[in-house]
Amino acid sequence: MYLDVNEAGRQIDVELISRAHKGRISAPPFERQELLNSTRRLLESKRL
Repeated sequence: MYLDVNEAGRQIDVELISRAHKGRISAPPFERQELLNSTRRLLESKRL
């Protein structure tokens, strides 16, 4: 269980990105790209 919400979010982001890049997320290419884009935006917003 994570107490640090930001750290938990980063862990989830990393897992999603690694799965998507390896093609393990069973979604059509368009949806997979949308997932990558939204995850990238999430990561960029956390860097501010």
